[in-house]
Amino acid sequence: MVTASVEIVPKNPFVRNFISGRSIREAETGSSLDSHLTLIEVYIFLQIFGLISVFLVFFTAVLSSRIRRTTTWYIFMVGWIMWCISFLLLAGHQTGAPPGQGLCTFQAALVYAGPPGNACATLSILLQLHFSMKSTLEQKGDPPMWQTVMVNSGPPVLYVCIFLESLLYGILRPSQVEREAAGMYCHISAPYPSIISAVLVAILCICMIILEIITFSLLYRNWSVFRRLRATSQGGQVSITMIVRISIFSVLPMLALGLAIKSTLSDVSASSPNTNNAGSNITTATLSGAAGLIFGTQKDLFSMWAFWRRKDTPRMVPIQIMKKVETV
Repeated sequence: MVTASVEIVPKNPFVRNFISGRSIREAETGSSLDSHLTLIEVYIFLQIFGLISVFLVFFTAVLSSRIRRTTTWYIFMVGWIMWCISFLLLAGHQTGAPPGQGLCTFQAALVYAGPPGNACATLSILLQLHFSMKSTLEQKGDPPMWQTVMVNSGPPVLYVCIFLESLLYGILRPSQVEREAAGMYCHISAPYPSIISAVLVAILCICMIILEIITFSLLYRNWSVFRRLRATSQGGQVSITMIVRISIFSVLPMLALGLAIKSTLSDVSASSPNTNNAGSNITTATLSGAAGLIFGTQKDLFSMWAFWRRKDTPRMVPIQIMKKVETV
């Protein structure tokens, strides 16, 4: 008679590894590795969710003739799309052998360009809100051309400049380009690109705070006029809901950019390769999805997605008013 032996495998990884001849330290290392891989998977999922949500909002506005948005708004949304793509470039190469030098250098340049570029885009959309509100309250025409050019050209110009600066630095010093401590994206171990991005973000965030104070002061001083215009067609495009939405939206990028810079600077100053910024990275990854949800919950977007409730005859809006104050 042949008897079959049954091997009982303990579920507890520490007991299993101990029985197989591995030490408790090795078992803890394996468990830590599994936990880190889970964090990387969560990070990738959040970045993909943010990319899909922002992408959906952006292209719904592009493809619909009934949704009006300013050029500043489109530039802002493209900035968030680029933000997600730049952090997803290393997907599949975040553990194991180091990624290719070219891929790592290219991603590092995009990562350093993202924070100041998005900060400048945030400032631009706040400027657009301020100009629209001021134009509505004072019942003036369109803002001067130089203001429009300044608001729309600032973010892409700054983004390209920081990208080229970081890319050139990485090409000239390839030994300093590596995966950051958590392994989620590539960065430059030298402090200079991080310092440049951090200083620019700090300056732009200060400008955002000042501009918000000025905008709310303008609203407070002209509250009676604002309420009167809201009761007419001339104030229909500037509402309290829009102001609150933009105000919340301006705070979230500041938090995301601050966490990104903190994570990068922590990597630069780390004396041990075991330093893990996974928590900050995951928190940062949630902000692109939050931006998509904030802008994706506007009424006109909902009306486009809820096609089964769409009326045959769209609501008419005076062309002159739509041209004067576009929805931000």
